Amino acid sequence: MKVDESISKVELINRSDHEEAIRTLFGHLHFPCMMSLNGSIVQNPVYDHLDKAMVERIQKDYGPNGQKDFKIMPLDLYIIKGLDKNKQPMLLFYFSGKPKSGWNNFLLPWGYSNKEKDVSELIQNHEKDLEDFLSLEPKTVSITKLPNTKYLVSFKMNPGYRELVAYVFTFCYVDIAGDISDIDKRDFGFTTGDHIRNFKWYYPEELEYDLEMMKLNGDVVRYIHEIFETMLNNVPVSLKNPIKFFEHEFALSFAGEDRHIVKKIAQALKEKGSEPFYDEFYKSELAGKKLSGFFKKKYGSNTQFVVPFLSENYPNKEWTNFEFSIARVEAKSRKTEFILPVRLDKTIVFGALDDVAYIDFEKEGVSGTVDILIGKLLNYYRKL
Repeated sequence: MKVDESISKVELINRSDHEEAIRTLFGHLHFPCMMSLNGSIVQNPVYDHLDKAMVERIQKDYGPNGQKDFKIMPLDLYIIKGLDKNKQPMLLFYFSGKPKSGWNNFLLPWGYSNKEKDVSELIQNHEKDLEDFLSLEPKTVSITKLPNTKYLVSFKMNPGYRELVAYVFTFCYVDIAGDISDIDKRDFGFTTGDHIRNFKWYYPEELEYDLEMMKLNGDVVRYIHEIFETMLNNVPVSLKNPIKFFEHEFALSFAGEDRHIVKKIAQALKEKGSEPFYDEFYKSELAGKKLSGFFKKKYGSNTQFVVPFLSENYPNKEWTNFEFSIARVEAKSRKTEFILPVRLDKTIVFGALDDVAYIDFEKEGVSGTVDILIGKLLNYYRKL
């Protein structure tokens, strides 16, 4: 294995420290199962999810007596921090490399960053790329590398287990001015060219509970806990507005004849801290609006759950049919339950699936219905 040759092929921002970390890990008794946190050698959680045979195969193929060469990939890792509506910190991070590192398909689409004279120019190009990637105006993204160029070096097999890569992560803060469409949802994505980039916000304390995250990026998760756990309050907030995931937890769809029931449920939901879309709560916002376009968001992408109150009156109304049709289209794109029907009587509503579990209002009443809806909301967050 030609370590010197592998190192000479890449540009390392903090060459002396990064090179020493790579050499130390390569020569370690438990290679490749250790990683370097700013020079401190610790267990790499990624290998907790690989069987012993795979680890032995990596050691045999890529170790000091192996015939295969590992690859070195320097990556910046953007730390984007937001606060939810309760002012609790959340993290979103994304990796970025350079075209010559080879894996453009899941990195940022590098329009600017390629050959920089120095770190300052590299950061400026990162900012331009991130602005393009998020469809932002120029000069709206500011990136700052962490003090003392804190870093993580980790040996991992690339996706598909085809080659071993020594990842050299350096961490950056991101400051974003203005609003970004869809970024304040728990799960969201952007499409660039032929590729879809999927993102998810995490509370720091829940990172290790995502099994897929730990399999692929357990090293990064451990770094965040080791380095940022005590200083997370010092990480600047990237977004100016609170992260709400969805504008509304519930959008209530009902016939006017059933308003006397729905109003009580809407008020009870609000008293429990929810922000349901119930038309009487938004009279000023509704005034003068073109309702067809407005409701497409309220009963679609802007809402976590749509709650149709099904009764003999429901299928006879133009607006309820419109709202329900929007919800049915949106439901096809959701990975979890989206439509939570409440049955006010025994009427069969066309388009409502027979195998969907209903909330029986005649049995549950106002308080029981509200408890079920809030319980559904809490279960949703526990699974995230």
